[in-house]
Amino acid sequence: MKKYWFIPFGAAVLMALWLWSSISSGLLAWLVAVNAVAFVTFWYDKKIAGTGKTRVPELALVSLAFAGGWMLAYVAMRIFHHKTGPNSQDFRNKFWGTVILELAIVAVLWLIK
Repeated sequence: MKKYWFIPFGAAVLMALWLWSSISSGLLAWLVAVNAVAFVTFWYDKKIAGTGKTRVPELALVSLAFAGGWMLAYVAMRIFHHKTGPNSQDFRNKFWGTVILELAIVAVLWLIK
């Protein structure tokens, strides 16, 4: 499964392309799609936790957050109590680090615009 960490991104791209026909903004279509995919991916990873099935790699979860899906990823973390325990502090540090990095990049791009 580790080599398939990009599958959620394929789903987000397909969903964004589908939404683009309804939403005039490509950016908005992407944000809706990546947030929806992030939510479902966090839910799925929580659902299979402890079953012995191959888990979603943390790289995929953190990358979805960095790609703009951090809002619903955070909601999913809270609702499903996923990656919120004491053993998940390293993941949360990576998660919030990518959120801060993404927001900093957006702020810089907005300021130089």
